[in-house]
Amino acid sequence: MLLPVPVVRVFDMKSNPFVLKKGMVKKQAPSLTIQSPPTPAPWDRSVCLQLIEQLWALRGAMLLSEQRFADTLTLVAPHQPESARNLLHFLTPRATDLRALQSQLAWLGESSLGRAESHVLANVDKVLGILHRLTGQDWQDRSSQEPVGSVSGPSCT
Repeated sequence: MLLPVPVVRVFDMKSNPFVLKKGMVKKQAPSLTIQSPPTPAPWDRSVCLQLIEQLWALRGAMLLSEQRFADTLTLVAPHQPESARNLLHFLTPRATDLRALQSQLAWLGESSLGRAESHVLANVDKVLGILHRLTGQDWQDRSSQEPVGSVSGPSCT
């Protein structure tokens, strides 16, 4: 059944199967591909707990890198120690393959931490906080440990 509908732009059938010609639209249900969720289901509490464990390990490695390079951090210009700390936090996850962790976080609708350059530790903390809440666990703010975060400062220079 064809119904008259104003159409501003005409597309070919390959790019838009609904538009037949200017002013006419074919009534057709769109095809939909639904993928079954990975097993176990992403909102499974045990999956969230596993992610929390992995993120705590990553966070610990970030803070350990600060300790490991403490002498080097003293050589940084006086106005850039927070940026230097953030750089160490940025490099830590890049030394490991986090694709599986990132994929699971993305499936949950969480940040996959792939764009956390300017506030790396703060982003990890925010995701940890959300996962703690999802699993019914208490979360204590840790922004005082972040060189730069949503609470401690706007950005690194």
